[in-house]
Amino acid sequence: MKRLVAALLGLSMAACIGCYAEAATLSKNANLRSDASTDAEIIVTLNAGDTVEILEYGDEWCHVNAGEAGEGYISTGLIADAAGDADSAASDTEDVKAQLESEIAQIDTQIAELQSQRDELAAELDAIPDETEAASNDAAVDTAETQKITFRNLEWYGTFKDIDAQLADEGITYSSWNVDDCVYRLSRVDFINVWDGSDYVEGAGLTIRYSGVEVAGYTPSDTYACYMYPIENNAIVRDDEQAQFYFAWYAFDDNDYKDIAGLYDDLYTKLQSIYGEGQTVEEYHTYILWTDSEGNRLKLISNDDRTYAMLGYMAAGGDEKVDALEELVTAEAVAGEQAAREENASNTGGL
Repeated sequence: MKRLVAALLGLSMAACIGCYAEAATLSKNANLRSDASTDAEIIVTLNAGDTVEILEYGDEWCHVNAGEAGEGYISTGLIADAAGDADSAASDTEDVKAQLESEIAQIDTQIAELQSQRDELAAELDAIPDETEAASNDAAVDTAETQKITFRNLEWYGTFKDIDAQLADEGITYSSWNVDDCVYRLSRVDFINVWDGSDYVEGAGLTIRYSGVEVAGYTPSDTYACYMYPIENNAIVRDDEQAQFYFAWYAFDDNDYKDIAGLYDDLYTKLQSIYGEGQTVEEYHTYILWTDSEGNRLKLISNDDRTYAMLGYMAAGGDEKVDALEELVTAEAVAGEQAAREENASNTGGL
């Protein structure tokens, strides 16, 4: 900016000086000296009648341009009409000064405009990192929405018969004593080895503990998959082979892993690379939740003491379907109790 202003001023002043330089005739022979002094070196002796260009007037000496001889100084008395020219020069000098002041004012205006433009550009530049970060966050959300969430690439709501066969192909198996006749909600992964009555519904499906599982370079302490019985005509169809896969989770505890915090961070980094940042949720424990465009969910959680970590996958609508099963199971229980009361309507034993 300073270099630009200096250049503009220099060009303006040079142009003005060129406009006001005047030609004059020597009245006598004159020595062109290197400085305004009789002691100064004589550059050349000019003849009477020679013409020089007066660059600056003075009472005793004039600064002139003598053409091929170059610039130098000549006694003012040797220049014809020097006094008149001096008065004219004084007037011209005032004109030059006024014009220079006007041009300086114009340049000041240009500087102000350039400064304003600079500030605008600087503001745009400062905004770029924020826009980039926002774009990055949007990309993270888009990744989670476009990348379908699955458990080991298994089809959600596939039948137990089909899903179990696919797991067996991976060398993942289970034994009959690892089967429970209940189904769970996604909140099941909030606490390890703790079952809350609100987490599960008995008699509504199968929960199976599998072995031989590996995930992301780890062998989970436990791996579970849940299969819910289908509902037909507002009744539960209790056919194990037709039970539908909707929920699974991995559990890692400090009996198997001493650095649960490191394991948790590693899983989070790997999940980010697939599904994006995820949503941080503050509840009893802070956890990360991913939801894809279909509504399938993925939940990574660990307790504050970092004694365990859980990773749960649930199909879209999973919790809602468990709610529907719970209503039917409750209705069945109520109907059974009503039938028992009717059967024992006249029984007063022990009263």
